[in-house]
Amino acid sequence: MNSSLPGVTLLDLQLAVNCTLDEATLLMPTNAAGFMVGALICGVIIEFIDFQIVLLISTVACSATTAYFPLNRKFWILCLNSSVNGFLTGFMISGGNAWLLHLWGKASPPFLQAFHFCFGLGAFIGPLVAEPFLLPLHHEEIEIHVGVTLVGFGTSPLFATIFSFLGEYMKITSKVSSLLFVACYAGAFVMPYVVGVTVETHPDVFLYQSALCAVSLCLVFFGLFFIKRAQLLDKCEEENNNVELRNKHIADAQP
Repeated sequence: MNSSLPGVTLLDLQLAVNCTLDEATLLMPTNAAGFMVGALICGVIIEFIDFQIVLLISTVACSATTAYFPLNRKFWILCLNSSVNGFLTGFMISGGNAWLLHLWGKASPPFLQAFHFCFGLGAFIGPLVAEPFLLPLHHEEIEIHVGVTLVGFGTSPLFATIFSFLGEYMKITSKVSSLLFVACYAGAFVMPYVVGVTVETHPDVFLYQSALCAVSLCLVFFGLFFIKRAQLLDKCEEENNNVELRNKHIADAQP
């Protein structure tokens, strides 16, 4: 819910602080910048502080910053609020993933999927909770709803799948987990800014951005697919060689 509410209420927040649409779209990059800083710091301090304490403090503080969003009346305070909210979200998500990996190790993929499912569920419930308090809409674009739904359906398994995939090749520590989220949110920092400054003059930029992201995701998927396939083939070949070698030893040992 925390991640979905700023985007859903963007136009209402624009009116509350009396800013332009270009300025309002800066909320997303500031949130992503705060997330990157929070994820980096979390990866360091979580080595010295208990996971549960970090998650408890970050969750409570993040809820407070989310509740303060509608109370902002100045644009710079709204940006600061968004940045702090992203900072605490970085702690919460990075720390949560690191804790699950610490608890379950290589058996963590189902728990990571459940963890990210809860984020998706909250993102679904958040707009429904905020809807009665938003400005009324006089028309709806079904095509946009369908497109965004398909995008969410395609991207939802990525985080947990990539974590479980990398866990087979390397030890995923809290620092590695933080770096992965920083890399992901680097795009979340750049893309909204690119769209925000051109949305009124060149609205088709969003279409090109979406196409670029879709192609990038496809390349990542097929890259991981072929790497995994090559690994399985090498493993099968190694097992076959071991079987042949074992049979040869048995045959040589027979009189």
